[in-house]
Amino acid sequence: MSSVSISQQRGLYSNITEKELPEIREDISRLREQIGTGKRINRPSDGPTDYSVGEEMGRLDNKIDRRLSTIEN
Repeated sequence: MSSVSISQQRGLYSNITEKELPEIREDISRLREQIGTGKRINRPSDGPTDYSVGEEMGRLDNKIDRRLSTIEN
């Protein structure tokens, strides 16, 4: 069991303002999604450049698979 008292826990959150709560909730939601999927980038808005690189890598992987299949047959 944790030895942190209720007053200490309140102190941890006392500096958070009402304006910051929506952003904190959004961050928590994003982190939960990343943990749940095991992916850092789940949609283009998570990192447009990284997302496009990932998409291109997927296309190249498919192209290589098709060529290997052709060679094997």
